[in-house]
Amino acid sequence: MADIKKLRALCNSPKFSESLPITLGENTWEEIVITCRKCGRVLPDEDVRANVSSLIPSVVSVEGVGACRSCKILIPVTIRFRIDGNTEYTQGGRWVKSLGVPIAFLPRISARISAWFKKCLVQG
Repeated sequence: MADIKKLRALCNSPKFSESLPITLGENTWEEIVITCRKCGRVLPDEDVRANVSSLIPSVVSVEGVGACRSCKILIPVTIRFRIDGNTEYTQGGRWVKSLGVPIAFLPRISARISAWFKKCLVQG
C-alpha cells in the first residue's frame, strides 16, 4: 500500500499531461488516460499529478498520484515506458506489463468481468 504522506506530496507535482508526449526511440505516447482503480472512471487531467524522469536512456519512469473525486481516494500512478514500446505499471505492489492493452481499460475490464461472474453466480 502506498504511503499516504508520499501520495499527498505528489499532489504538488505538475500535471502529468504537461510531460506529454513521451518519446523513446520510434515510440511516442501522446495521451495517457488514468482511471480510478475502485470505480473505473477516467480521472480528469487536473486530478493527475506526476513526476517524470529517465535514469537510463531506454526507460521513462512516472511516479504520481490521481485523485478520484467520486470515490474520494488517492490512486498511486507508477508507470514505466520502455524504448521497445512496452508499458508497465504497478498493481498490488508488482510490476505488470500492459500486454498491448491500453492501461486505462484494465481496471474497467476487470470490474466488468467481476460483475459478469457475480451475475452468473446469482442467476445460476
